[in-house]
Amino acid sequence: MRMGFWVPQRGMEPETNISQAMPRPNMEPTATPMEAMSCWGMEPMTNTLHPGLVCDAPLGHELIVELTMPQSLSNILIHLIWSTRDRRPCLDPSTREKTHAFLAGVVRQCDCEAYRVGGPTDHVHLAIRLSRTVSVADLVKDAKAASSKWLKTQGPEFADFSWQLGYGAFSVGMSQKEALLLYIDNQEEHHRTRSFQDEYRDFLSKYGIAFDERYVWD
Repeated sequence: MRMGFWVPQRGMEPETNISQAMPRPNMEPTATPMEAMSCWGMEPMTNTLHPGLVCDAPLGHELIVELTMPQSLSNILIHLIWSTRDRRPCLDPSTREKTHAFLAGVVRQCDCEAYRVGGPTDHVHLAIRLSRTVSVADLVKDAKAASSKWLKTQGPEFADFSWQLGYGAFSVGMSQKEALLLYIDNQEEHHRTRSFQDEYRDFLSKYGIAFDERYVWD
């Protein structure tokens, strides 16, 4: 909403004292400008030069304008993938479930939505709605750092745990959301006959992303 109110410009004050000519109505201290205008019998009018601006300034008076921020909206579905360091198969069923829940919590703390987190023993898949105020790189950095630190507290076997340095991020149409969630839910079955590397290569090829085998697994 946009609105404005007026004050007399210096040297153009009306001769009549308004407070004497018109008794001040009984107004709450928290009354909004529009409520105050109504109490004083003022009717807002539309500014012809700026139709979105509501004001009540008579000619010859200065207009003080108060503008709110415009609304910005987005709905971006991202499929994130990354593996454990050297694709180490260390995420057993119990640890895996807690790790997926922890990652979902980190994603939500970054003002994004985690629709699904899943994966087998050596990598994770995340289906997330990306906040318009967070970059993919920052989200992944925070998720990896927090979860890696937490995993190190889950037992001596995780003392040197880390994720791979890289990651994959793939945009998905909202019409394909349910298919993506089903794909993540079926990861364990999917990888009975297929490695993470084969799967990842397929995604890179599908999205037309050039890569170098010497570095893509770091």
